Amino acid sequence: MESQKMHLRHVTLRCFKKGNSAKDTADEIFTVHGRGTTTIRTVRNWFKKFRAGNFELKDEDRSGRSTAQQRLIRTLSRLCSLKIHDIVCVR
Repeated sequence: MESQKMHLRHVTLRCFKKGNSAKDTADEIFTVHGRGTTTIRTVRNWFKKFRAGNFELKDEDRSGRSTAQQRLIRTLSRLCSLKIHDIVCVR
């Protein structure tokens, strides 16, 4: 999955450097790789980054909880059999 995302980003950058529009680039990707591989919005966002001079193709770090942390919280909440009331009222 990650290698396909990176490949599509390289394709997007190549098309940008050739002077293609975001729409033409998305259409080319849809023709070659299929409709579900990306969206026109994603291609437009990459073009916006490229126009701003940012040619870094890796994902940028984001703030917020990591998905691993969210999965851990969900798992722990499912495994926990005690309710807060039970813990507080233990004598």
